[in-house]
Amino acid sequence: MFSAFSFDRRVLVIDDQQAVHDAYRSVLMPKRRNTQALDAMECELFGGSTLATEQEHEFQVSFAFQGEEGLELVQQACKLGKEFGIAFVDMRMPPGWDGLETIRNLWQVDPGLQVVVCTAYSDHVWRDVCHDLGKIDQLLLLNKPFANEYVLSLAYALTQKRFLMERLHSELATIQQSHKLLEHEIRCRKSAEDSLRRMATCDVLTGLPNRAALIERLRKCLKRQQEETARVNALLFLDLDNFKLINDSMGHSAGDALLTQFAGRLKALERMLKQGSQWSLYRLGGDEFVVLLRSLENASQAEAIAAEIINSAQTPFDIPGCGATVSTSIGISVITHATNDPEEIIRNADTAMYRAKHAGKNRYAVFNEEMHREVLNRLHLETELRLAIANERFELHYQPIINLQTRQTAGFEALVRWVDNSGKLIPPSDFISTAEDTGLIVPLGRWIFRKACEEFGQWKRRFPDSDGCTISINVSKRQLVELDFVQQALNDIEDAGLRARDVNIEVTESTIMQSPAAVREHLNGLDKFGVRIHMDDFGTGHSSLSCLHQFPISVLKIDRSFVTAIDGDNEYTATIEAIVALARNRNIVVTAEGIETRSQFDCLLRLGCDLGQGYLFARPLPAAIALHSRTINWEHDQPATLGSIVPESKVRLLS
Repeated sequence: MFSAFSFDRRVLVIDDQQAVHDAYRSVLMPKRRNTQALDAMECELFGGSTLATEQEHEFQVSFAFQGEEGLELVQQACKLGKEFGIAFVDMRMPPGWDGLETIRNLWQVDPGLQVVVCTAYSDHVWRDVCHDLGKIDQLLLLNKPFANEYVLSLAYALTQKRFLMERLHSELATIQQSHKLLEHEIRCRKSAEDSLRRMATCDVLTGLPNRAALIERLRKCLKRQQEETARVNALLFLDLDNFKLINDSMGHSAGDALLTQFAGRLKALERMLKQGSQWSLYRLGGDEFVVLLRSLENASQAEAIAAEIINSAQTPFDIPGCGATVSTSIGISVITHATNDPEEIIRNADTAMYRAKHAGKNRYAVFNEEMHREVLNRLHLETELRLAIANERFELHYQPIINLQTRQTAGFEALVRWVDNSGKLIPPSDFISTAEDTGLIVPLGRWIFRKACEEFGQWKRRFPDSDGCTISINVSKRQLVELDFVQQALNDIEDAGLRARDVNIEVTESTIMQSPAAVREHLNGLDKFGVRIHMDDFGTGHSSLSCLHQFPISVLKIDRSFVTAIDGDNEYTATIEAIVALARNRNIVVTAEGIETRSQFDCLLRLGCDLGQGYLFARPLPAAIALHSRTINWEHDQPATLGSIVPESKVRLLS
């Protein structure tokens, strides 16, 4: 190829006569003049360089007598990358190829070669030659005899043309290559943008659109809804019940498999239940899914679809290593014409979903304004609760636990009360669930534990002969899974001047079975130091017996629902008798909760219950009363009638 900055003016002459060769040589390759003095004078008078001028008139000329020989020279030149710029070709060169055949063969090897056809005959018409060869833009006709100036000007012009054409082709090739690279870069960028767009609007695990895509679709849906008044649109907010338990116990890969299969079931339901409606499925994150339903005939159709989704989740999922069954809670938000905010629609459905969960899970709930008011009240409650925790606006009340055999006080259960700004006591049933849901139970629970140990320590020092009495403190699951819970509890016990055996921790079955591994580790740690573990509300869950094998339980507290039912119900009496027998076999103490009548007391005593607590003995008492007394004379002046409850004003405290 020709250089972009300099090039050799290479000329090929193909003619069968030596005299013609010599003529070309004299024109294109003049001998150097050995006149340096004259050259210097010329340069001084006229400026410039005669050497440069002379060099510009020099060509590299090769000669061939036959077309075949010329073809070989062209082949060699192309092989070396030193192509000829121009070829002067005679038309008649017997006995070999004539000019036309020679040119055709030359162009097959070097298509860019510029050609001058030389002829002394008139039997070759220029039009016929051009038609024969086809490349009119690379072909010139020169009639013999020709003037030297013509040869020289043609040599200059056509070698320059060849150089410029080659440079143009080279630059064009570079541009084309750059264009290809640019096209490739554009494709790569577009692919990357598409990938980013998918990542921005699509869930990687399930392939479903994500929250951003849902917001965009809702905006379009709201615009269309203003025009389509005859149809109903609704949003279903789905949450898998107890998914975290599966994730924690079986691993994240099992959780991912469950989510993927659940998404597959939703897609299958979409195909099966469309019935003229339009479905859009989304995964918002975690175990939260959304189904956007458009063009429904009525709102009840959304409820029917929600019921089908709930039923579809009942079939066990194929999780590697085992099967898993989960339920789903669904909140339904019917999109009205008054709604114009996508976030509000999602929020309303989310609120309804939580209502379904609180109602027992595995069901759906339809959003209404009452739910919205409840959410606002809940937010207000959470704000007030945070302030109350920060300012320690709580106090503990203590309900005595009685030894049914000796009628003596065996200990107390610490129960928290919230003191509002007016001094009114708010019971735990009004705020503990909010504290659990928001995580505020952790700082509140720490305060309760520390305060209970502190006040019971004061009571123990006031009554040093009360060696067997203990304090029972309720602990939530969120507290139990805190990394420093065990050490914090032991520190509080020690700071209060108590021994570990003076303190009981009460947990429910649901508390310890939500995160069994972490809870077991902490309960075993406490048990090792002497803190006793009481299982509260025993018999109300599905895994009560399993808990006895997995955790260091020393006391079972029979739930008040069993105690209340023993009046006149032999089945519940038999259940309590079985629980007592089970506890005896495992050397576990039994406490009955919610004892309110003498007949209940007598029955439980006969069945072998060890301890009891309830209104028959005393209501929960403020620390100033409960912890300033040694025991309670609960039998004094008490009628033995069924259903009698000791009023707080008649509780007699003996010091």
